[in-house]
Amino acid sequence: MGGMGGDRRRESGWLWPCLVGVHGVLVAGFLVLALYGGDRGPPVLERYPELAGVDDALLFALRGRPPARGDAAGRRLAPVWGDSIGDWRRKAEAVGLLDRNPAAAAKAVLRLVVEDGTPVPGPGPSTAICTIRHSACRDPACLPLAVWLSRGAGPFEEAILRRMLVDRGLTHEARGFAVVALCRRGNASALPLLAAVAADPAEDNLLRRAVLLRLARIAAPPPPGLRDLLYLPPPRNEPLDRLAAAALAVLGDPEAPTLVREGLRSLRFGCMGDWCLMLDAAIAIARGDARVAEAAEPLRCRNVDQEWVTVVKGAPDPKDLLRRAAEAFETWLADHPEAADTEFERGEREYLASDRRRRELSIDSFEAVRDAPEENLDFAAGAVVVDERYAPGREAVLTALDRLARLLRARIGGDRDPERIVAVLNRALLPPPGSTVHIVSDGRHGPISGLAAALDGYWANCLGRTSLYLAVAERLGLPFRAVAVPGHIRVRWEEPGRRFDVELTADGAIVEPDADPRSAGPPAPAAGGGASGPRFRVLTRGEALARVCVNLGQEAAPFSPEPEPAHTLAMMNRALELDPRCAEALVIRAVRTAKLAPSRVDEALEDCARALEIEPRFLAARCAAGAVCCTAGDHRRALEHYAGAIAMEPSDPSGYAGRADCLLRHRKRPDLALGEIDAAPEAVRPALELRRLEALVRLGDPRYRDALPAPAPDSWWVPEPWRLVAELVADGAWPAESSPSEAAWILSRLRGVPEFEELRRRDPAPDVLRRLEALAGRR
Repeated sequence: MGGMGGDRRRESGWLWPCLVGVHGVLVAGFLVLALYGGDRGPPVLERYPELAGVDDALLFALRGRPPARGDAAGRRLAPVWGDSIGDWRRKAEAVGLLDRNPAAAAKAVLRLVVEDGTPVPGPGPSTAICTIRHSACRDPACLPLAVWLSRGAGPFEEAILRRMLVDRGLTHEARGFAVVALCRRGNASALPLLAAVAADPAEDNLLRRAVLLRLARIAAPPPPGLRDLLYLPPPRNEPLDRLAAAALAVLGDPEAPTLVREGLRSLRFGCMGDWCLMLDAAIAIARGDARVAEAAEPLRCRNVDQEWVTVVKGAPDPKDLLRRAAEAFETWLADHPEAADTEFERGEREYLASDRRRRELSIDSFEAVRDAPEENLDFAAGAVVVDERYAPGREAVLTALDRLARLLRARIGGDRDPERIVAVLNRALLPPPGSTVHIVSDGRHGPISGLAAALDGYWANCLGRTSLYLAVAERLGLPFRAVAVPGHIRVRWEEPGRRFDVELTADGAIVEPDADPRSAGPPAPAAGGGASGPRFRVLTRGEALARVCVNLGQEAAPFSPEPEPAHTLAMMNRALELDPRCAEALVIRAVRTAKLAPSRVDEALEDCARALEIEPRFLAARCAAGAVCCTAGDHRRALEHYAGAIAMEPSDPSGYAGRADCLLRHRKRPDLALGEIDAAPEAVRPALELRRLEALVRLGDPRYRDALPAPAPDSWWVPEPWRLVAELVADGAWPAESSPSEAAWILSRLRGVPEFEELRRRDPAPDVLRRLEALAGRR
């Protein structure tokens, strides 16, 4: 028995590892099959079921390596884009993948682009790591796989490419692949869809640009909708109006030769695709004139797939060649005025010679805005003048406004129904419903309240959109007025027998006059008006411009973290010159005055009291009085003002936050601040979470760890709690009793936070940072 038992133990000693090994091999095989075999990415196949059943060996050969599951960098479109694109094509041709079975190869290529063009969820980059520049060029040598596909595209491939073009769930690189494959000679049936993408302001601007640069390859009459791009304001840094004029000219519709002339004048050094299109357009408009063709020829023969020009020693400077081509085209235009006898050009000349233009340009300073009678004040001209960042380019802004008004006048026609007119304006002036593009909550990314910011497709808030609405309505003779409560503004249609408001932060919804703006959509403004709640105040043009001054004074210049205090104070004074009853300007001036000149606290409190006289339920005025008292060191009165704010609006977190700030930063009592926060109504506590975190940190309470999410690795976005921690380190507010392990933990989490890295670069670094690093080194 004992011998038999020993044999069994010896048998089990080698059998068990073998079983485990076989089991492991099977599991690994199943995992490999799940990761790299079969049909990957069910969501992709659910959207494109026609692409199922592709040979995995073909996909593997095209891709070059199996992508790591969930790895965005591993799934990037290396076979389709990138520097080694020619090598990938040669490898595919060498093994006969493209020509042995073209139908199967085309299906595999489409599957590859759709799969790898789908954003990957999770940390890290969420899109393919490549750029649109290859799909933006017009040279057939770029994107060889897309060009190869276009040469043999049948009904199946054409249908998939059209779906990819309008599929906003794909990256713009994948959609750019569809642009390249669809823009082929003779494919006139795709022209309306491509033109619709180019003319859609909600589309990716780089994709729209790619379409315009390649449309000429189709060689077919342009669809009528493409002309709208001549009148729509182009987005910032993307001259889509000029590219559209050039594309129209090459396609046989030279409607806007002056825009082509402007495009040639403003071509940036190195933009090869723009060069080819603009020069082709100049030759087409000049009907092959020898002087224009001769000046353009040295630049047309360059490889437009290059991102930048390589200047060869001894060769002519490309900038000089561009200037000569532009001068030759301008000379031809001057000698042939009949080329500018088009609807667009006639409208331009009529506007430039009009009384309106002279009246607009006569408003050239703030004093002219302030002193102009209401009936002679052009709102758009005034809005550009008070926004000093755009004042140098005011003539271009006013010209773009006139073009937009001409387009909308044609769209409205003889329709007199107010609601249908509003629908036309909404489609042209507001982002599409549900879109978050061009919408931000503050001005830290540059101006968002000015007319020019809304006009050029940049971010715009309620005031920026209102400014654009009013400027266009004034040119169309529509009865719109601005109406406002503190913290919010919208427009009102007001004529005998018809009166309603348009809420521009709710997709242009029509609402009843004086309706609570919080019921129409974000943002929820502070309460203002009488005891019954918010009351909108109808504004004159000058009073509306005062609101523009208020908002611009609170916005930082681009790439600046905060607005300049002196600039803010000056803009508030301007706003009060335009409208002495502007409560927002009084409140902001009070806070800035107390910060810049603490000896003028009484003057600041008088501004707060005046604001409350104008708007008895203006919550921001109560809170501003508390902030002024905190600045003066009168904490008791500050807490009383904040208590008054809480009594005025118990559901608004502003009063609770003010009391917490006073106790945290001024009285240095984080324990009392934490009690105030915990005693606040449950509904407002989420808005006080950062202040609760600061109180816990200042107290050294370990519960602060629960409120600190770990920043995602390699992410540009950093959660606000970590920004606060970096500020506290800079202020020396980190608890001195931190343990070595705690110090090491917090330092490891702070690395990568921009504010913290800035502290590390300072010379000398803050004492608290040196203490924390020394403490962490003792672990």
